[in-house]
Amino acid sequence: MLPAIGNGAYDTDSHKLDEALRLLRLIDRDAKPAVAAVVMDASRRLAELTLTESAASPLASGAFTAAVQMAERFPEMSPMVDAIQQNAMEIARLQVSLWRLHMPAELPDTLPVLLRLSTDRSRVETSKGQEVPVAICERIWRVSQLAQQLGRALTEDEYLHEGGAAVGAFSLVQVDACGSITVSCHRLGIDEINKIADDLSFTPTQ
Repeated sequence: MLPAIGNGAYDTDSHKLDEALRLLRLIDRDAKPAVAAVVMDASRRLAELTLTESAASPLASGAFTAAVQMAERFPEMSPMVDAIQQNAMEIARLQVSLWRLHMPAELPDTLPVLLRLSTDRSRVETSKGQEVPVAICERIWRVSQLAQQLGRALTEDEYLHEGGAAVGAFSLVQVDACGSITVSCHRLGIDEINKIADDLSFTPTQ
């Protein structure tokens, strides 16, 4: 097994490498210095490969998470992880801008739900591929405003009283104190709700 690790047989699989390390430590306690040196070299190669993969696909959350884990093993690689994160943030901002303009975009799965108006301004579209008629949106915004005014989450009775739980084909299930709402399994942040309200020129009730 030691030659296999030394020759890079486990370089691309951190789980196999960790298992190999565990077995080597149990089997060959007398050869610990040699084992440690080979293992360290293999771990470093895995870290370098992982960082290279993450740099090539900065929006892939799995690759970035793996890169962070590698940097924890090798602190000298932290600047590379920081650079990858900065690059990923810049790319994500660009992709969000493209999506809002109805242009082809690749949105990271880690982003919160985003909202935009359809090109004909008749529907609100989410970054998860759902849509709701604009006619419903002002009621939802006013429910959000009410929660903020009260400074607490609305009870089910309260938001049902304000117009019901139906949001198109979906259901309103929670209204937070901050005004964010949960529709089915999607949480819509207050910033996104207010952006749509501004786009549609909603005005607060006096």
